[in-house]
Amino acid sequence: MGAFGYCRYCLEPGRSQRRQRQAGRAALPVPRRPGKREVTRVDFYIAGAGGERDWLNVACRVIEKAWRREHDIYVHTDNAEAMAQFDNLLWSFRPNSFIPHRNEAVQAAAGTPREVLIGCSGQPGDHHDVLINLTHSKPDFFGRFTRIAEIVPGDEQARRRSRERYKYYRERGYPLHVHDL
Repeated sequence: MGAFGYCRYCLEPGRSQRRQRQAGRAALPVPRRPGKREVTRVDFYIAGAGGERDWLNVACRVIEKAWRREHDIYVHTDNAEAMAQFDNLLWSFRPNSFIPHRNEAVQAAAGTPREVLIGCSGQPGDHHDVLINLTHSKPDFFGRFTRIAEIVPGDEQARRRSRERYKYYRERGYPLHVHDL
């Protein structure tokens, strides 16, 4: 019969030793790069030459689409006046649309659902997903976001500054995408 524990001695019924067979279920996949996150993706949305209201409407449409896809969104503006102006525009840019949002001056109520945060101080809080940049410069904190949406106005001076930001991102190897609207 053999030594104890060998050749099916004292094993449960249906079990045996030294038998090669397929696993009962698939193993968990190993991540391509454990512990590392993907590089920030940068999208440039080029608005038409319709003035300031036109490029802000483009920003509203981008925010609406990202919000519907359940992204956390932080909108970065130049100053408190621009923040208040954009806050009002989000209420009225499309009559049948609602995007829950607040500016950084208003404290979030406990238990509020996901909402878009509009700010000018560069303190995005817990938002790390999508950054909508409505300023004419590159925010210092952009690297903490998964995706950046650079909204490019129609006037030539603003486009020139946007080209400089595009060059900055390209030289550093960020994945770039351009959407001409």
